[in-house]
Amino acid sequence: MTSKKAEIKGIKSWSEQDRPREKLQSKGPVTLSDAELLAILINTGTKEKNALELAKELLNTVNNDLDKLGTLSISSIRKIKGIGTAKAIKIAAALEIGRRRKFYDKPELKKIGNSKDAYDYIYPYLADLQQEKFMLLLLTNAQKPI
Repeated sequence: MTSKKAEIKGIKSWSEQDRPREKLQSKGPVTLSDAELLAILINTGTKEKNALELAKELLNTVNNDLDKLGTLSISSIRKIKGIGTAKAIKIAAALEIGRRRKFYDKPELKKIGNSKDAYDYIYPYLADLQQEKFMLLLLTNAQKPI
């Protein structure tokens, strides 16, 4: 009979081609699962779970939905045993960079001509907020954002 601790294998004991960091370096980030990418951010596991298992547990709390993960507070992320404040902050920061990337990828709107244009302009600022926020969009006479 083997103990649970004996069954847990650290990522360092895996073959190099299976380790998330090495896999990202050799094959690129698109080849990694969401859990593997999170495991890189988590970096280290616990005696009971390796970083990949912690990442999977965190993803399970949001039904593997990265948009939902992006809305979690640091204290919600910390509810996973083995993810402390530093790891939760690192995860929240990475998700915020991804959220901001959505905004920066879009070409700047030349003109706000209708409500859809206004929505597209404001959405990145409001998408992942935990509580309601009031925002005012001011336009020039040429209907360009100020």
